[in-house]
Amino acid sequence: MSLLPRNLFPGIAHAFSLLDEPLLTATRRFPSAFPTLAPSTITSRYSPSVDISETDKDYVIEAEVPGMKKEDLSVEFLDDNTLMLKGKIERIRGTAPEQEPLRKINAGQEGAAAESTEVQTRGDETTDIRQPYYWSNERAIGSFSRSFQFPGKIDPTKVKAAYKDGILAISVPKVEPRGTKINIE
Repeated sequence: MSLLPRNLFPGIAHAFSLLDEPLLTATRRFPSAFPTLAPSTITSRYSPSVDISETDKDYVIEAEVPGMKKEDLSVEFLDDNTLMLKGKIERIRGTAPEQEPLRKINAGQEGAAAESTEVQTRGDETTDIRQPYYWSNERAIGSFSRSFQFPGKIDPTKVKAAYKDGILAISVPKVEPRGTKINIE
């Protein structure tokens, strides 16, 4: 147990927090101006967690990519020993409720749904339903690319990839060592 109070000078701590506030507000409004200070949820830089293991016959890469579609993932070889994994996660964000204009759209009208408004119809009446506006968006979004260079020879023609339950598993077979006997003359 300490004999000193936990917060010896509460007024000074509050004063320093007020000094930090304008800088933090600026990074939220202009994240590209302060890329090293902006929180990761604002800069939207995404890099999946990856496990790499090796067996006698192959290398196995397992990447956590939850919420992604197979169509948004790409696996390709840059050269004989380098594999590139690419992907992107996109989410549509609505506009703030106080900034969003209300638009009524009749059921027969062309372009019956706007990006931020959905329309439900019952008989002759129309109802506007707003898409959600994210006040907090902590899930990762954005594009990524990761490259992996293998220490031994591999066979790129026999690589297999499977996507299940948010995990992309890539099996990269090793080239079997071939011995060549040389006759001595």
